[in-house]
Amino acid sequence: MGLYFNTRTTRDMQSKVNEQFTDDNIDFWKNFSRKKDFRKQSEGGKPLHAIAFQNGIVPDDSNAADRWKQWLKDLERDTGDQMRDIFFRHLTQKCIELSFVAHLKQSMPISIVEGNPVIVDSDGHYQVTVDIHTPTARVVRAALKRRLAAVAKRRGARKKKA
Repeated sequence: MGLYFNTRTTRDMQSKVNEQFTDDNIDFWKNFSRKKDFRKQSEGGKPLHAIAFQNGIVPDDSNAADRWKQWLKDLERDTGDQMRDIFFRHLTQKCIELSFVAHLKQSMPISIVEGNPVIVDSDGHYQVTVDIHTPTARVVRAALKRRLAAVAKRRGARKKKA
């Protein structure tokens, strides 16, 4: 599953994540006992996959859980603390919605573009859309194939030297 594929499970996960960060559900995450999980890992924050699984933000299809976990790990590997910074910065009383839109792209790595806050009322409440550009399955498979070929080539070169 991950978000490398445009499947029903992918769309369901996008909906689940968006559901968590809107309406009354976002208030759960604004509580500092939850918000602190999004601090940088070097400052005591938790990995995104740990936050997701701890809070039940997992695929209904248990066969997709490992792929979802791996995609969240890849997201953090590719974007560093960018996603957790977005959460930590916007989980305030003024933010009423964080929404995430996955876009497929034809290159590696995963990248994130944070939209400008959209003010929704005179009290300054706002919503933010985060665009996540994620490689297609074909691109990921090709990258893995290249990586495996490079590893095999290095191993072959070491054997020739020995």
